[in-house]
Amino acid sequence: QNPLPSDNLYYISGSDGLMHFAVTLADHNSNIAKYLK
Repeated sequence: QNPLPSDNLYYISGSDGLMHFAVTLADHNSNIAKYLK
């Protein structure tokens, strides 16, 4: 099965146990700083 269409190019699995998605690299880097500490 194919994934649903989305603008999200980046994702991480945060230390909070949730997936965090981002459209831009800047947003992705912000998610890394927030959720991988």
